Amino acid sequence: MAAIDFSPAVPESDGAFHDGLLLAVKSDGEKVFYNSQGKEAFTLPEGVEPLSDFYGQRALVKDVKTNLVGYINTKGALAVPCLYETGATYSEGIASVSLPGSEEKLVIDRFGRVVSKFKKVYSSDYIFNGGLALVYNQDGGIGFIDTSGTLVVPSSTIMGAYTVKDWWLCGMTRGNTDT
Repeated sequence: MAAIDFSPAVPESDGAFHDGLLLAVKSDGEKVFYNSQGKEAFTLPEGVEPLSDFYGQRALVKDVKTNLVGYINTKGALAVPCLYETGATYSEGIASVSLPGSEEKLVIDRFGRVVSKFKKVYSSDYIFNGGLALVYNQDGGIGFIDTSGTLVVPSSTIMGAYTVKDWWLCGMTRGNTDT
């Protein structure tokens, strides 16, 4: 087995293999994906720079000329064009993105088709687990939205939350609920 010429691509990567691929920075500064045999998995499309590990067989990338983001598949081909100002990693087959100059959040599938549009934008990384994503309100309260952007667990009922093996673990309070 050949040695891999790399260092972790911080903060883009946690240094682990995702969907069989490792995002790394070569000694010359180039960001690449390695396969489990220690070989470069593919050549990235011209003018595209990786921004994240693979999740759900998609990795966030940036067009270096426009600074817009899109997604590549595990073969290195552009699966979702670089049309978005921001993009989250895929979870449960969907990702949150925003169009340039817009506050609105869109949820897209793995092929870039719009699944839903959020009427209200929360402070969140929009990573879904069990159909819910953790969100924060202006007061720092924690709640959950579904994939349509609807607040389904109000923030006044949650004290803290995290995931363990695909389950949300929450500290709950009693009292009023907000909607």
